[in-house]
Amino acid sequence: MSPTEASTADQPSAKRPVSNKQRTANRSNARHSTGPKTEAGKARSSRNATTHGAYAMAAPIPSGPFIEDSDEVARFVGDIIDGLGPRDAIERVMATHVATTLLRARRLGRYSAYRIAEATTLEPVERTLVGLAADGEYDKQAAAATKLYQGPLDKISVIDARIGREIQRSLEAYRQLQQRSDDKINS
Repeated sequence: MSPTEASTADQPSAKRPVSNKQRTANRSNARHSTGPKTEAGKARSSRNATTHGAYAMAAPIPSGPFIEDSDEVARFVGDIIDGLGPRDAIERVMATHVATTLLRARRLGRYSAYRIAEATTLEPVERTLVGLAADGEYDKQAAAATKLYQGPLDKISVIDARIGREIQRSLEAYRQLQQRSDDKINS
């Protein structure tokens, strides 16, 4: 085998070029899948990736297992803003940020409770983190259950820590902003 043959033999095969017939068919099919046409459909599809709402803003979650009442969300956010007592537009923006971050934390708590409840409805052997079968072999059902639920619960912990830090930073920034305003008034 020549050096040239050896080097090309080690490389993965290149993709075959797309034929003109296939390209025409692809373009024709693409014209049929252009996404939602109505405003309601567009709004619904914009939320396709919503899993737990922890990264969503103050808009209520309109459907799915975590559906929220828009009045209740507005009341929650409004109560927090009012409780912080913003005195001007900048403080109001910061207070709104704190309120929406707390809303995200509340949503994550609901999602966490949902996932834990979902995991505890499994058969006991599936809930076992490392179960052993009667003959001493590793229980594959337990491994599957662990993989299914442990990953999302670990991710919840990471997101919860992130949101907790964001709440602390936001409140600290809000307090500093209020302190500067107080200092200006008193000077």
